[in-house]
Amino acid sequence: GTLLPQYAIDFGQDIALLAGIVCVVVWSTPPALIAVIPVLLSFGAVRAFYSRTARQTKRMDSNARGPVYTMISDVADGLVTVRAHAQMQGVTKAFTSLVDSCGKSFFQTFILQPWCILTLDSLGATIVCITAISCVSLRGTLPMEIATLAISYALLTRGKMQFCVRLSVEAENHLIAVERLHRFEAELVSEEEIISGTSSTALAVGSEWPVH
Repeated sequence: GTLLPQYAIDFGQDIALLAGIVCVVVWSTPPALIAVIPVLLSFGAVRAFYSRTARQTKRMDSNARGPVYTMISDVADGLVTVRAHAQMQGVTKAFTSLVDSCGKSFFQTFILQPWCILTLDSLGATIVCITAISCVSLRGTLPMEIATLAISYALLTRGKMQFCVRLSVEAENHLIAVERLHRFEAELVSEEEIISGTSSTALAVGSEWPVH
């Protein structure tokens, strides 16, 4: 109950700070507005794409991990039976296949974050580059202190862009677990509903049951 409000406060502070940095850059060097508007639009597009992709890869990773954990538990419980029937090689082969499938999903999840960092760094570097060019072009009228302020604040956009996107997307990814629990709760029928016959999947229990 307290995590989401705290996340909203942190995210709002970071967005406000990023907006303040952009305002300072534009106020100091008005020609930088030419780069700021396309960069901000690209920032929104990258954030939307990264959010959708991260959610899907997180779901794929969660679905791939489930069979691995289930097989570990089953083999641990039935280890004596596996050894008695000499099925170690088959179990190992099946487990290796599950781990490979899980590794593919994990790799997609892992490689997505460096791509996002590289893309946002490129957008931030574009703002820095345009700001520096604007300072040079206005060197006759722009005071040195204002030029230093503009470049210093432009350098902050790289880190703030990354932090804003990663903070919001990681919060959404953590809610995937809540989504899975909600789906299980909606799909699984309680034992009371099955016995009473209120569920569509109710089982017919004979009058003689239980006999012991």
